[in-house]
Amino acid sequence: LEKVRKGEIRPPREVNPHTPPALQAVCMHAMALAPEDRYQTPQQLADDIENWIADEPVSVHAESFPQRFGRWLRRHRSWALATAVSLLIIAAVSVLAAVSINRAKNEEARQKELAVDAQKEEARQRELAEESRWEALENFRQARGAVDTSLTGISKVLKYYPGVQQMRQGLLEKAAADYEQFASMKSDDLEIQLERGRAYLRLGDIRRSLNQAAEAEKAYQQAVSVFTELNTQLPRGPDAPQGLAISNIKLGVLYDELGNLDKSSEIYQETIKQLREMKKQWPDNESLVKTLASALS
Repeated sequence: LEKVRKGEIRPPREVNPHTPPALQAVCMHAMALAPEDRYQTPQQLADDIENWIADEPVSVHAESFPQRFGRWLRRHRSWALATAVSLLIIAAVSVLAAVSINRAKNEEARQKELAVDAQKEEARQRELAEESRWEALENFRQARGAVDTSLTGISKVLKYYPGVQQMRQGLLEKAAADYEQFASMKSDDLEIQLERGRAYLRLGDIRRSLNQAAEAEKAYQQAVSVFTELNTQLPRGPDAPQGLAISNIKLGVLYDELGNLDKSSEIYQETIKQLREMKKQWPDNESLVKTLASALS
């Protein structure tokens, strides 16, 4: 009692730490030593006690923000719960969206990398195909050149030596067989198609040398067919039209030898007309000039 008389009262929270701060403030204010520090009327004390019971602020305690916020949550429990759940859902959706976006970015990067690799592989395959094409073309030309040199070249020499005509004819027959094989090698490559047309021309020449007029005519006509088709496929250049003109000239020569002068003259006139047009288009092409001179002679 002496301690109470002197105002030495232990705060309730020292006795029970779970005592609410607001309730402790009401008790300490009601038991203040100085009368002016106490509630001035019993009603003021009653109001604070009622406020505390009703979870309202009391006049003798300044609440912190967390305490005020806690009271607000208690009063709006349903709304606060709904808000918390909504925030959790938004957070979960945001996390899932972030994961999905990151995964999509990674997949996009992977697809881009695969596309780059595919482009590199495609470029490599094109390069290999181009190398193979040129190798095949070069092999074709070398084989044709070997036949020209070893067979038809030798046969021309033997033509003027008596007693070896049978051997010469055998060489020409072998060359004709080789050119038949060359000409039968169809390909989508336009350069090889050009060489194929030239092979038909050489085959026709050999057949003429062997006095095989029907076979020579067939070979020249096949050359015409090849060069005519190439005329519509090759980029604008003199190779295909000149090959066509040469094929027609050789046909004209053959028809002249066979006594079909009307057909020969018709072919010559048309071919000369075409060659003159080509010469206007490619005036610096010496090969065209030689072909035109051959036709005119």
